This record gives sequence, C-alpha cells and structure tokens, in this order.
Amino acid sequence: LLWEPGVGKTWPVLNEAAYLESEGKISGLMVIAPNGVHRNWIVDQVPAHLPEELMERTRLFIYRTSKSKTKWHQAEAQAVLDDPGFSIVAMSYDSLKTEKGKAFWKAYLSSRKCMYALDESPRIKTPGSKISKRIVGSSVAAPYRRILTGTIVANSPFDVYNQIRFLDPKAWHEVGCSDFTSFKSTFGIWRKQQVSDGKGGMREFPMLVSYRNLELLQKIVAKYGSRLCKDQVLDLPPKLYSTRY
Repeated sequence: LLWEPGVGKTWPVLNEAAYLESEGKISGLMVIAPNGVHRNWIVDQVPAHLPEELMERTRLFIYRTSKSKTKWHQAEAQAVLDDPGFSIVAMSYDSLKTEKGKAFWKAYLSSRKCMYALDESPRIKTPGSKISKRIVGSSVAAPYRRILTGTIVANSPFDVYNQIRFLDPKAWHEVGCSDFTSFKSTFGIWRKQQVSDGKGGMREFPMLVSYRNLELLQKIVAKYGSRLCKDQVLDLPPKLYSTRY
C-alpha cells in the first residue's frame, strides 16, 4: 500500500487479515513497525478497525523489548505461541536486533500461517543492514506479505529494491537483477572515480552519475503496489500557507 500519510493504510490490512482468517487461510498477523507505532496498532487501530466478532476471539500482543526479561512478558509471549486461535502481534524494528526478540519473532512466524506486514517499510531499504537481511530472509515464512508506506522512494530509486523483494524474492529476476549489485547497474549509470587514500596513493570507487530505466522500475513497482493520494479519496480543502517571522 503505497498510499499517502493520512489516507488510511491500517484499515485495509486489518480487514484483509479478517477476511483471510474467515477463509481459514491465516491464523496470525505479524506487524513490524517503528518503535511506538507498533504499540498504536494494538492499542488504537485493532480495536477500531477489526470486525467485532473477530476481535472477541483474537489474542493481542505487543512485544516490549524493555520488558522482555520479565516473567510476565515471557509468559505472555509463550501464551501467544501456544494459542491455536487467531492472534495479532506487533513488534518494533529495533526489537529484531535483540536475541530474545529475534527468537520470538522466528517462533511466531514458524508456528502458524501469517499475514506479515511492514509499516513504514523504507526501514528495510538498505539490503546490507542486519534488520533488512533478517526481515527479507524471513518473508517466505508467511504466505501473505504487505508493505505500508507513503514514501517508498525516500532518497533514491534504489530504495525500492529491498521493499519489493520482501513481497517477492524473485521480483527483480525478470529484468535480469539477481542481486543488489546488478540492480544498481541496471538502474544507474556509474563511472570510476579516484580519490586520495591518505597515504600518498589513490583509490578507485564507482560514482553514481545518473539513474536510468526508471519507467521499467515504475512498471515493476506498479505490479506489486497501489498508490492513493489524499485528494483522490478525501474531501479536504486545499492547504493554506502563510509566512510568519
């Protein structure tokens, strides 16, 4: 869901999860979100948007890194893993850096069929980061995967590589990109640049000159996501700007 902030990305994810549960296709929803935002999913969004009938029989769990060593938190985590019914778990990206968080997250994904949702998915835009590797590597454990962001491209068109790969590990293979290096070669123009190595010599590195094949990039992204803007779905007056000193 590549929708602008404020359009409402949480509602369709929760309702789709409810539908898939009613069809017997999933028994859990795992949400990874920025710290604090993950709590809002359970405290605010789920009670507001999950159908009442399903809400009554759903176990909710907020993974709290700061409490992960306490007995009550460990008991709650184990209860979620042991519960055969439907559950919704929210974790922060930072929690996956910890060994306890990693262990619980892996156990939950492997214990049931899940919808796996990443809120603010540009958090995994860097393929080499530990969190990105863990999340993208685990994506195949869930039969249904979703990303939510209003800015899939935060700084560079290269930002889309890992986010789309979470949805489909082979998404870029159709354009001949088997890894991030070949992806950058396909969608960027590079030249060799030399700089001093600080020891009297020179070292060489590739420097990005410009981007290319962006229409092809857009075409691939469009296969996996939809875009909505506020002015398409909300009856709002135009923004007013004033300068104050």
